[in-house]
Parts: sequence; structure tokens; C-alpha cells
Amino acid sequence: MLSKTKIGTSLMAVALSTGFVVAGPVYQAKEIEKVVQDHGIFVETAKTGVTLSGYVDVSYNYNFNGGTADRTFVDSRYNANNKTGGPRVGGRLFDVDSNDFSVNQVKLALEKSLPEENTWAAGFRIDLLFGEDAKYIAGNDDIVFGNNGSASLLQAYVNFRIPVGNGLDVKFGKFVTLLGYEVIETPANINVTRSFNANYAIPAHHTGILFTYPLSDLVELTFGLVNGWNNEDSFFLDGSDFSKAFTGQVKVKNPGGNAVTAVSFIYSPEGEAAINNAIAQREVIFDFILNRFVPSPGTEFNENADVFVVNWWGEWIPKFANDRLLLAFELNYGFTSDNYGHTFLGQNDIKGFGVNTDQWFGAALYAKYQVSDVFSIASRVEYFKDVDGTARVFDAYTPISVDDRKYGVFREGAMYHTNVDLFSWTLTAGFDIWENMLLRLEYRLDWLSTEGNRAYYEVLQPQGDIIPKGWNIDQLFGTTSNTQHSIILNASYSF
Repeated sequence: MLSKTKIGTSLMAVALSTGFVVAGPVYQAKEIEKVVQDHGIFVETAKTGVTLSGYVDVSYNYNFNGGTADRTFVDSRYNANNKTGGPRVGGRLFDVDSNDFSVNQVKLALEKSLPEENTWAAGFRIDLLFGEDAKYIAGNDDIVFGNNGSASLLQAYVNFRIPVGNGLDVKFGKFVTLLGYEVIETPANINVTRSFNANYAIPAHHTGILFTYPLSDLVELTFGLVNGWNNEDSFFLDGSDFSKAFTGQVKVKNPGGNAVTAVSFIYSPEGEAAINNAIAQREVIFDFILNRFVPSPGTEFNENADVFVVNWWGEWIPKFANDRLLLAFELNYGFTSDNYGHTFLGQNDIKGFGVNTDQWFGAALYAKYQVSDVFSIASRVEYFKDVDGTARVFDAYTPISVDDRKYGVFREGAMYHTNVDLFSWTLTAGFDIWENMLLRLEYRLDWLSTEGNRAYYEVLQPQGDIIPKGWNIDQLFGTTSNTQHSIILNASYSF
């Protein structure tokens, strides 16, 4: 086993021994492979070298604000969380239930990894995820059992190496996204809860093909073609004939192996259903009796709009701290040409809305210190900005009716958040007392801009009459307060 005096005891040893999927690698891939080979559970199969690993992750979560209730949480990275009737933690995706014991994640991973040698070789990886969190990352081919949990095929791919140059690795199937420092697997992150940036700025998984080529021992290039954001099948929006996304990454590490950085991107030229970013249009005519513009019946149509996101993260384990200190950062920027709701009856008159565009960007800083063999402390500060407040975070967060704009019909009463600023500070204490088990206690403070806790509404009656606009308090954090305090007790056992 790795020495507990290393900075990664609580985080890295669990990640390595479990064979986690790490979009932002904390240790080099060769070290991960070695630990899995040394400590993984070998399975007797037709081929040698197949390992089985996994973990069980449970928690208790509490929102000191009392929690929001009977509310539909809509997010464009994961599936919507539609559970009602209980206190919630506002603005979250995984740890959403307040005053609740939860089996968050049960993961099983089966893998035949590629060897270090640059030779013809093939392998595979299968990651199955069960529990409450699985329903939030389920793709359109996964099984979702209502609000009681899900079974998600998190990853399933074959990979093979073509020994040209330094060796070209190909990953073919379903895999996690290249973007982001934080990952889906809770025990592999510095903190228990996910940042707003991880939740809202980037996708989670893709189905397609990736090509990875090392230019040297320090620089690695990846490029791929995928079906899009968080789906196994392509969404051919509005009759589009391509409906794919391009993704890639440049990863650089230092000669000492204690620092790594990566710049990743994804570009969807024909839009993403996950972001609701088709342009919803209606022909508008002037009604001389009402003395105003009204929609012309039967003239709704949608139009594709492109999506671009870039992510940059970096990590450093300084030698002067004897491998006890870890420092990291993450930056995100996203852009889409349009999304549902920007144009209302042909007029861009909603407060805070841009002209058929939306942008989101954010930053996060991380630090972790291994105080002793069994105790560590970690912290994260972050900022996330949704310029229009519609494409990413709170698009029609509280619909007044069930009319769906995705099909060209504006909600009879839809509420829009505008110009949202989100902040958070997280403090996590880790206890690595028991073998293979990680216990963590975390406090988190969230707060948001005043405008972010209000929702702008417009109401369109079926007859075309327009009810006057106004503001309404949506109470994202359960009260009219712009702050939210929460704690979570988390335990993970890895094998």
C-alpha cells in the first residue's frame, strides 16, 4: 500500500486502489495501473489480467436553512431531480436530500488495462454505478427506477494500441468526459460535494471514439468525436444530419511528476439537447384591436445553435512540503448562440437577457494538507457566473404550467433567472483510520447574488394574451436569504 504520509492518503490511495475514472488525474496513469495490478481483485476469465474493483459510498446530509421542498430541480448536465415532498439542499445535484441518510454510489469496475510496452494490445473497461446518484448521470439508454435509485452504465469501452511512433491509444465506446478537475466518483475528489463549476459548466460523459497520442513523456494529446453531452444516442435536433461533438485535450506534466495541467474543450456545432439551446421562434403580428404584437398561431419553429466549452485545470504537490500539501485550480468558459426562452414573442425584452447568446464561466481553487497519517484537511473556494441565467443554471427553474418550450410552445407561465452569481466555500476533514475506509465531515457555505434569488416571469395564455411581467422570489436556498449552510457526513469503503 502507499505510505499514509503522502498527501494522497485519504484521496489518492483510495482512488488508486479502486481504479477510479479520473478526468483530472492526481497521479500518473502508470502508478494507477501498478496499484491496481498489485492490489486489485483478479478475476478468473478467458484472458488473464482482468481486475475487479469498486466502492460503497454513503452519507448523511443536512441543510441548516431548512431546505427547499416540493421543487423541480432542472440541470443541463445531469437528469432533472424531480423528487418532491422532502427538504432539499438548493443548487446541488448529488447531495440534494436534507436530513436524510443516503446510499449515494455503489460502483463495480471490471478492467483489462493496456500494458506499458508500445506494442499491439487491446483491453476494455466496464463501470457500473448504482444508488441515488446514478439517476443524475444516467444516459438515454440507462435504466432509471424513478426516484428510488438507478443503474447507470457509467463507462463501457474497448481500448487498443497501435504501435506507431510513441503509440496511438484508441478508446471506443462510452467514457467520462475529458473536461473537469472533479470527477463523478465521490471518494476520488478532495471534497465530498461537487462544485458549481463541476455541476453546471461541463458535461459528464460521452459515447464515441477518442485517440490519445503522447508527443513525449511529458506531453499528451487527445482528440475525439462523440454523440454529444451525456447521452448514448445522438439527439438529432430539428432534423440535423450531423448531431456530433468534437472534444480534445492537451495534457502536460513536469519532469518531476509532481505537477500536471490540462486544457480540454468540447464543441457541438449543431447544439446540445442538454442545454436547451435551440432558438425558439414564433412569427409575431400586430393586433390592432389589442394594440400590441401577438404570436401568429402555428408559426413556431426551432433552429440549431452551437455550443463551445473550454476547461483548464492544474495540480501541484510541492516537494518542500514532503508530499503532504496539494494545490489545484480549475477555470471554465462556455458559450452558446442561443437557448429556449431568449426570444419571447420576437422581442428580446426580458431583463438581463443578451441578444440571442449566453455565456457561463467560473473558477475554483483547491488545497489539501495531510496533517498526520490519519487526518487531513481540505478546502475549496469557487465562483460561477451565468451571464443570462438561462442556458446553464436556472432555466425555467419554476414553471407555472407544464407547457413545454422544447416543442415550440412557450410555457403558459415561465420564470427566468437572470445574471446569476454563485459562490461557495467548502471545508472538509478526512479521517483515514480504518483500512480501505475513508470517513469525511464537510461544512459548506453557498451564497448567490441578489438577482439570482429572484425569477423573472412572463405569462402567455393559450389565446395569445400576455399577462404583465414581474418579479417573484424563487427561494433557491429555502428562504429569502441568499446564503445556505450545510454539512455532510460521508463514508466510503473501497475494494
